[in-house]
Amino acid sequence: MAPVRYRALPEPVTLLPPQTSSRLAPPPTCVALSGDGTRAAVGVGSSLYVLDLTKEDKSASQAKELFRKDLPDKLHCVAFSADDSIIAAGDAFGRCHVFHGHHGNSVNVFPHVRPERLLNKSDDDLALMELAVNGLAFSSDTLATCGADGGVSLWRLACGTRQRELYAELLDDPDDDERSEADKARDRRVLGWLSPEMRTMLKPAPAPAGYICACFCGDNSLVVGGERDELHVWVSTGEWAATPPEPSKQLKGHDQWVVSISYNNETLASLDVAGLLILWKDFVQTKQLCVGATGASVHLSEKWLITGGDSMVKVWDLLSFTCRQSFKAHELQIIKTAVAFDKEGEGFQVATLGGDRRTLLWRMDQEALCGECVLMGLSGHAWRDDPEAEVDDVCVVGSKLV
Repeated sequence: MAPVRYRALPEPVTLLPPQTSSRLAPPPTCVALSGDGTRAAVGVGSSLYVLDLTKEDKSASQAKELFRKDLPDKLHCVAFSADDSIIAAGDAFGRCHVFHGHHGNSVNVFPHVRPERLLNKSDDDLALMELAVNGLAFSSDTLATCGADGGVSLWRLACGTRQRELYAELLDDPDDDERSEADKARDRRVLGWLSPEMRTMLKPAPAPAGYICACFCGDNSLVVGGERDELHVWVSTGEWAATPPEPSKQLKGHDQWVVSISYNNETLASLDVAGLLILWKDFVQTKQLCVGATGASVHLSEKWLITGGDSMVKVWDLLSFTCRQSFKAHELQIIKTAVAFDKEGEGFQVATLGGDRRTLLWRMDQEALCGECVLMGLSGHAWRDDPEAEVDDVCVVGSKLV
């Protein structure tokens, strides 16, 4: 066998604050990295931690906390704006909290679920309604919130107003009241097309097909995926306020829920819960790739494709679709990942959130990604510190590499 060069696996830094490691504390639910890789935002229960990643002390047990925000409800998603000046966090009660990205001052609270939809609702009705904000996406001047209610709201960041509500379908509603057609349709999908009398006698209809993830493709196209086997695309020809509420296009190819979307350099990547990755060019399918038994997150750069699924993080060459690096990030399933790419495109940082209640930061350098052969990490094996060290031959005996 030809000589095989060892690849140095990244060593993680713990992001999770120490008080959240207790089994009695709520687990982390979401994570995001700033574009420059200097800050991380981690949602733990209803608390948002913003952490400093520039600390040079490698012996520290976790990253330094910059600020913390305690919010009313459990957080489902968090994201940085393109210029890292804003942090947005979506919660379980249909609200999106917007903060200054550096000092944490509150900027706005966007009601993804309109407050009038919650009026005159009993506790039972509220318990049945799907309210959570599951996905966030930033363009240069717009924030998109997508939720379990099956709708998308577009917000002007400059003035904090709602530009437009988007939704995949409308159902005829006999009620004659002042609610918008979108609100009526959402309530019908949640509570079923039932009269008030029938609602007390019958179980409501199943929850709507909600949205999970979203991303802007430039400033004029928005792609959203979720609890359906297709992607919905809205294209704006000018102002989003004038965009029809129904999707402009539907991208078909997945057989399972789409859980993550990423866009870069005219290429769109979508990953479903079964681990099927599809690449699109101008909204036309160009490539399919199975990245694992399950899928959690996908991220694109000009050179690399990073996927999280099962308990593994995998790095793919975007030109040859060769897996250049793969390592076990968590003992249990990866729930979410976030990536910050270097400006030169030579490396990146990956934040991973797992079912083992840990949130870790991994540094990937160019040296660990180049070359024709990459060895996969095996549990219990101690990797050499010198990535240039060579061996004459390798083989697997049981679970050990010798």
